[in-house]
Amino acid sequence: MRGCRPLYVYIVARHGSRYPHKGIHAKNQRLFQLARQINTLGTATLCSKDIQALRNWRVWTNSSINRNQTDYGDEEIRGIARRFKRMLPELFPENAKPNKYSFLSSDFPRTIDSMQVFAEEILGQRTNEANLEVQVEGKNVTSSIIRSYKNCLKYQTQVFDNDERFLQFNRFFLRNRGFGGRARNLIATRLGVPVSIVTKKLVFIFYEICYLQQRVETVNGPWCSLFSRLDLKRFEYASDLKETGLRTSLNEVTYKQSCPLAKDIIGNLNDAVEADRTGGDHPMGAFRFGHVTTILSVGENLGLFQTGNPLRNGDYFVGQKTRFRSARTIPSAGNLAFVLYKCENARANNDRYSVEVYHNEKLVVPPSCSRFVEWDGNYFCPMQDFLRRYEEFIPGSRQECNFEKICRVRN
Repeated sequence: MRGCRPLYVYIVARHGSRYPHKGIHAKNQRLFQLARQINTLGTATLCSKDIQALRNWRVWTNSSINRNQTDYGDEEIRGIARRFKRMLPELFPENAKPNKYSFLSSDFPRTIDSMQVFAEEILGQRTNEANLEVQVEGKNVTSSIIRSYKNCLKYQTQVFDNDERFLQFNRFFLRNRGFGGRARNLIATRLGVPVSIVTKKLVFIFYEICYLQQRVETVNGPWCSLFSRLDLKRFEYASDLKETGLRTSLNEVTYKQSCPLAKDIIGNLNDAVEADRTGGDHPMGAFRFGHVTTILSVGENLGLFQTGNPLRNGDYFVGQKTRFRSARTIPSAGNLAFVLYKCENARANNDRYSVEVYHNEKLVVPPSCSRFVEWDGNYFCPMQDFLRRYEEFIPGSRQECNFEKICRVRN
């Protein structure tokens, strides 16, 4: 674009669509047995076509699957790489040296696959020359930036191991007069089976299998026929309630533990500016591959999206259009991208370096940007303004966040 050129891009992405965990295979087998009993009462309200589809349904998983990335997930990651290459051709030239980019993933097959697929898309046959680093996790690892929450004792004890995080889900779905009980009666009627064999937990399994088969095989499986559109919205809400204690601001450690990743983002952008100012050589991109909590926590820590007040079981009919939805905020291959530009003709010297921030490839406004530099119809956040909000994430600054202090549990 006229007057400005991209210097550097930092992308942190969730892995692509994956197979479910091993436990889902056992649930699939359970549904296969149940499918044989459909309409034993002769009163099923499903249409005959849906009943036949359920009876013909086969288990689509096996005991060896364990959250590995699917072929569709590979394509999701390739799509991200292709679109950023088109948007920023200066940072992805055909003859780019592999050492101009840094890659990092957690030590899970799905994130390693995502990293490799992304690298292959931007480097082609030169991928074997690139440094594809896998950050191995472990109890003694304190330097993790991809899954810092796993090494944060305060997060593990006060959030992950806290049974109260399921309280709102239990009230909405499992209590005697909750949605799960009503759904149980409706689904037993639709299937034409005794309500005694349809438990509330089984009802949620129906929804899980419907959702997972759609995500993995990109088709609507026959179990989806059990739900109306309103049912699906309520089940999505129940799923968000199940996750709200893990991934919202219920406890500030849920996002503050992402301090190492936030410092990696801001530190790399700052280093690129300093290298350019001094005429030094600097990389053109950094690419990190992680998980839902990776992206959600650092996004909230940087103020790019707020999960707001924790969802409660009585909030379903309140703010449906505006409430936080984790599946839409961080879907498979969900991502945050930070693009650093140099604008040679900036009116003020301080505005020469500017930043654009993207959430799922859509431009968002960083919280520190009260003004913008306009070039050729594009709006950039001056780097000086951008950093004002993030001093705690600048390595070596007075306010630099301290992971060990954030995660310390007082006796």
